[in-house]
Amino acid sequence: MQSFQDRIIGYIGVGAILSNSVATILVSKVVDHLKGRMKLTLLVIMTVAVSCWIWLGLICLRAIPFSLRKHRITFYPVARRPHLSI
Repeated sequence: MQSFQDRIIGYIGVGAILSNSVATILVSKVVDHLKGRMKLTLLVIMTVAVSCWIWLGLICLRAIPFSLRKHRITFYPVARRPHLSI
């Protein structure tokens, strides 16, 4: 049986995949409009990516705090059926 935390992790994974897909399409449209500035565009994209990885690493190491309450995201437990073992 899945725990509540496993379900949240699944939702986070699905959200990450969907947002990554949308972001990829949007960035590709922007890059198409900036044909003459490909090196600068790639440099900016890589800088943003490295910054996000550093931010994630600092959160995982608990060097910087992160709170879902601070961002007003709340997960409510789903009502569970009683588990019957036979």
